[in-house]
This record gives sequence, structure tokens and C-alpha cells, in this order.
Amino acid sequence: MQANTIFVRFISFFLCLFMLAWSAAACGSVSDYPESESDSETVTETEDLQKSSLYIAGHPIEEFKVIRAETAGKDIVSVCSKFRNRISELYGFEMEFETDYVPKGQSPSPYEIVVGSAKREGAPSLTDKDQACLCVKEGRLYVLAQTGDMLDLLIDYLIRQILTDEKGQIVLTEFEEGYMKEFKGTIQLRRTDGNPIRTDVVFKTYAFGVTGHNRGYEAYPEALLESQIRAAAELGSKIYRFNFNPESEDDFRYMMKVLDTCDTYGLQMMLVLDDFQGDADEIAERNGIIAQRLKGRVAYYQVFNETDVYAMYQDDGSLYNGGTGEDIRNFNPSRMDEMTEKFKKSIDAIRQNDPNGKIVINFAYKHIAILEHYAQAGITWDVTGVDWYSDMEATEPLSSFLVRAQGRLPDTDYMICECNIWAHQDYTEEEQSEYLEQFVLSLKESEIQKLKAILIYELLDEPAYGNGESHFGLIKCDRKGNIEGTKKAYDYLQLLLCGGKTEAVLVLEEKE
Repeated sequence: MQANTIFVRFISFFLCLFMLAWSAAACGSVSDYPESESDSETVTETEDLQKSSLYIAGHPIEEFKVIRAETAGKDIVSVCSKFRNRISELYGFEMEFETDYVPKGQSPSPYEIVVGSAKREGAPSLTDKDQACLCVKEGRLYVLAQTGDMLDLLIDYLIRQILTDEKGQIVLTEFEEGYMKEFKGTIQLRRTDGNPIRTDVVFKTYAFGVTGHNRGYEAYPEALLESQIRAAAELGSKIYRFNFNPESEDDFRYMMKVLDTCDTYGLQMMLVLDDFQGDADEIAERNGIIAQRLKGRVAYYQVFNETDVYAMYQDDGSLYNGGTGEDIRNFNPSRMDEMTEKFKKSIDAIRQNDPNGKIVINFAYKHIAILEHYAQAGITWDVTGVDWYSDMEATEPLSSFLVRAQGRLPDTDYMICECNIWAHQDYTEEEQSEYLEQFVLSLKESEIQKLKAILIYELLDEPAYGNGESHFGLIKCDRKGNIEGTKKAYDYLQLLLCGGKTEAVLVLEEKE
């Protein structure tokens, strides 16, 4: 049995040798004949598929890990995870995903894609939330942004503009050491229907704005600040009127946050310093510090608020003399003198510390005589603000009163600082919208030369109030300021100012 097996194996081996020799004789050696063109292409394509299409400082993408900050919020973690998954889909391997934590005594991997706000020694630094960058430094690729929205845009740019072509196909990419692209995020107002924003069609002369409030108002909490200012911007506003008198470091931190958010959404700030209680020197010192800390950030300082109303009363709360306010005899002389001193000292302090901020003094109804008194006392200001509501419009159209006002105070520009239907009466959404429509269009048609802006009072309802202001806003919200929807007046004004419904969209712009 064993002998037969050996014999069979010998015969098989001999036959194999014979067949190989016959094939060589019949066909020649492999080196005698070139590869066919199709065979060569197939081999090359196979090799290319096996090679990475992305290299970072000379190393293939397969060697790298995605690194995110250990302390990253949910928005950043979510975007980083999506990025890792997308890279894995593109290049066909499971990419590792880790935090930037490095145990003591160990060193981080040299092959990393550092994403979001992750930390690595020598990493590029971002100082503002609207900054982003793509950078290769010491062999690492940095994809950096401080907010989830910015990071999402940056990663979308990386995938769509660099790693793939217009059909989504992978393209060969080499990130060399020293590669750098910097970006800035900006907010653009867009029509939701895709049509262009209609600018300067209805209002060729007047800017438009709205009044909001500080975090001391229940409907305006700090946590919802961005949603408040976004709503003002989407209305078509250019000026955000905001009352606040910062004193503590936390107050100034909050104030800078408000200013930064206004800058992001393209709104100028009108800061209303409405606290005029106390000694003139103390108030001036406080306002001077405010102007110094906010220098260059505030377009308009409204100094105090409706001092005319205060000066029409006596200390016991009774009217001094009544009247429309067009006659100086309607005002309490002692209160006029008090406010004259406070205005002089505060305006001087503001101008010394922020000379480019424009000064606004406002009054309600027809109380212009007291502003003439201030002017005669040597007080100067840039803009006269008028607060005017529907009950006042019933006595005389504002357009005709403004003609007289400009004759009496010819050396300033004018703004409507507050206007709306009168809150302390029963009215419907439709009535509010109809009133503002006829009011705004009447001012447009009159084209009063010195009138520069119309500001609506106010942005949000304030349900915490038991009076008419509980439903006075252009936007419905709950007691805590959560927006529930726009009112007919908001929708009408948005149509008038922008041509239709709009949204504020974050876009990425490459720095040159």
C-alpha cells in the first residue's frame, strides 16, 4: 500500500514537470511578451484603490486619529463624531476617536487631526467665537472652531471644497506642513423663499430699530440673549435700543456679551442710561466709567429717559401745571434745574471718555419746551428722540408735530425712540398691526428731513406685567422669554423692510 502511494506521487510530479516544459516551449518566457494595456490599467487601478488619497505632512490618513476636547460640549462632540464617521466613509476604514487628555508621563500621538477646541501644545489659538482655521503644524492637522455651528461649517468646507469634487468623489489631497487657511463666521440675513432681501426700497432715509431690555426683566433672561437679538435682526432692524446701567464686573461682562451679539447680527447699539436717581457727580462718574469701558462699541448713548415727564410733576406726585409740554410753564423749575445739572455733567463725562458715541436726549408727546430749556442752558446733544404712541397720534399726526419741533430745535437730528399702539387699552393683534402700518407709512410719505430712524417699542411681550405691556411686544413669548411666535405687526414690518420672511444664517468667509 505504501509503495503504491509513493509511485503515484512520483508519476504526478513527473507529469507536472512535463506540462511546464511544454508550456514554456509553446509560449516563450513571460519576459518575451509585454503586458496587455488592459492588464496594466487594472493593476494600476488596484494599487491606487489601496493607497490613501489624503496625506498630512507626508503621512497617509490611515495613521491618524481624530482628537476632540475632553471638556467639549454636546454640540462639539456631535460634530466631531460626524466628522470622524464621514472621514471613515470616504477612506474606507474605522478611524479612532479620542479626547485630548494625555496621561501623565505619556506623549500624544504624532498623527492627529485635532478638531474643535481641543488642546495641543503649540496649537493655533482662536480668540473669538467667530474665528476658525485649517492648519498643519508639527505634523498635525488642526480643524479648529470654538462653537458647534462654526465647526460644522468648517468641516463642511473641508469635505466639500478640499477632499471631494463637485460630484462628491474623493480627490487626491496633500496637506503639507505649514498649510494654513483662516476663516471668519458672519451672519447674513436671507429670505426664506430664496429671493433677495429688499433693501432701501421702502425706507430710503430712515433706519429701523427695536427696543429690547436687559436681563433684569423676566422676559429677557441672559440665557436667551441670542434669540432676542436674532429676532430683532430678522425683523430687519439696524439699531437695538437697550436700557442698562452696568456697575459690577459681571454687569460689564454681560454688557460686552450683548454688544458682541449685536455685532454678530449687524445691529448698532443705542444704550439707554436711564438711571438718574442720586447725586449729579455720582451719576456722571458712573456714566463716564461706562463710556470708558465701552469706548467705540456704542453708536448712541441715550442719556436718561423721559426727563420731561419727571419734570412735569411735584415731589408729592401731583402734576405741576399740566399742559401739552410745548410751554416751559408746564414744567417744575426745581426739577428742571436738577436735570440740567445732571445732563451737563453726565454728557461731559461720556464725551470725554467716548467722543465718537452720539448723545441722544428723548422726550414724550409734545414736551419739547424742556429740551429748549436744556439747549439754552448750554447742553448740546446729537439726536433728539421722540416717544410717541397711538393716543398721542390721535391729537395730532407726528409728522406735523415734527415739522414744528425741527423749527424749535434745528441743530439736532431726530429719531422716534419709542412708538406703538397705546398699551393701556384693549386692542387686538390686528389693530396693533394696522396702527403701526399706517403710522410708519405716514412717516415714510412725509420724508421729514432730519428724521433718521424709527424704533418700535418693544420686541417681546412681558407676561409678568399685569398691565398693557404684558402683550405689548411684536413677538409672543412665555413668562420666561421663550419665543412662541411672531405677531401680525412683526410679520408686516418684516415684509415692509425685507420683502418677506427672513432668517439670520451663519456663513463662513475665508480670510485673505
